[in-house]
Amino acid sequence: MRNLSFTLILVFSTFVLQAQDKKLLRALNYYVDFTNETTHGLLIIHRLLENYNQEVNKYVDLPGYKINNIRNKDLPSNIFKDEEHWFYPTTPYEWYEKLKSDKKTIGIKYYNFLFPLAKSLFKTSNQINNIRFKIADLISSHELTKQDNLNAIYNELDKAVDLFDLYYAYLLNLEHELKFVYPDRLVSERDKSLFSLYNKSIDLLKALRVKNRAKIKMENGLLNLKLNKHRKYNPYSTKQKCNNLNNRIISSISSILPLAYEIELSPNVAKEYKLYGKHYYYYNVKLIDKYNRYGNGFILYFNDLIECLGINALKRFELPHYFKVIKPKKKINNIDWIRAKKDKITSIPRILDGRETKYNAIHTIEVDNYDIELELFDFKIQDGDIVSINFNGDWIFRNLSLETKPKKLKLKLNNTGKNYIILHAENVGRRPPNTIGIRYKYKDESKTMVLESDLKTSDLVQFIIKDNN
Repeated sequence: MRNLSFTLILVFSTFVLQAQDKKLLRALNYYVDFTNETTHGLLIIHRLLENYNQEVNKYVDLPGYKINNIRNKDLPSNIFKDEEHWFYPTTPYEWYEKLKSDKKTIGIKYYNFLFPLAKSLFKTSNQINNIRFKIADLISSHELTKQDNLNAIYNELDKAVDLFDLYYAYLLNLEHELKFVYPDRLVSERDKSLFSLYNKSIDLLKALRVKNRAKIKMENGLLNLKLNKHRKYNPYSTKQKCNNLNNRIISSISSILPLAYEIELSPNVAKEYKLYGKHYYYYNVKLIDKYNRYGNGFILYFNDLIECLGINALKRFELPHYFKVIKPKKKINNIDWIRAKKDKITSIPRILDGRETKYNAIHTIEVDNYDIELELFDFKIQDGDIVSINFNGDWIFRNLSLETKPKKLKLKLNNTGKNYIILHAENVGRRPPNTIGIRYKYKDESKTMVLESDLKTSDLVQFIIKDNN
């Protein structure tokens, strides 16, 4: 009798834990739903901003094309609020309110690092939405034959580029955090094959996003192997709905492979996208709709298949578009020089914004000129690192993401006193520390330095002027 009671208690406890686990998974998937719907809204603004870019290019030495028929006045004032539900069954605003109020299911421990990332995505997407009105106002109310007015529009478009990159960085951070809270629980070879196919597909698209030609070719070959392996399995025939979803996944990925080969072998770029380049065109136009839900892409089917099979795993994130501005060549080459507000720095700060600054002899860059050019890039794995940069006491960048491309800086050093920059991490996720590479030249030789920063300390590098003689 005692053994029977123990068994009943164990069965009941297991049932309760499973129920709690399902509630947690559902609550975590709300974060995926919120992000994916926000990503859909960004697509609309992305297409609108491309149109604005083309429109102002008619007034400079560039061709201007009408890329699509999206018009600002035909859209809701806030794409993500969408009060009349033109675009969403559940809007990003509605998902956001669910996340805000759902502390109990997730638990305060996880909520405290998941919700701030959702809040950052929410804030960044709304900033992008606001830019569409700033640009519309500049176009409608200013004389576009004047260079200053054109520059003001290009500046707003440049802000949109940075915000799209920042959104992607926050998305990657949220994805990493969710996987930490709820890692995949794969139990069968069938599921391993499915998830491996998904991972390789995403790796290919990410390689295209950063224009890594060698990795594009490698990932395309690996994806082909994964697809052929997955075709050997037919594990869902007893569930016709699941089997149909699996077939759609195979069909979607099968259509991706030839396009990935085409990028290098014989790219076919539409005339209106020639200046954007083949990688931008293939990522944003020809491929991403085969991934995301709005184009009935395979991530939609993948997420549906997870639910159909009852796999205890998180839904998957859709990848957002990235934005690029086409400008006159004379403007593209004109990167502004940055000068500190103080003409002379007498001491190196040991504390900045409540964090200790780390400095030693290794963190010294020797230069042979007071005008220096640097290139900042995400070192090691691109995992959504976000940083702020301080130059001689001035914050020259706040919340900078280096996911899509390196950031070029042109600094005018003070000719007396000290000169320095500080790397200030805004996040570290589950892969600390935040690691940034600095590429520069000394006596025509390219050199690289690596800085690391976490949420307690910030790396500092000092510039030392060396005599040319």
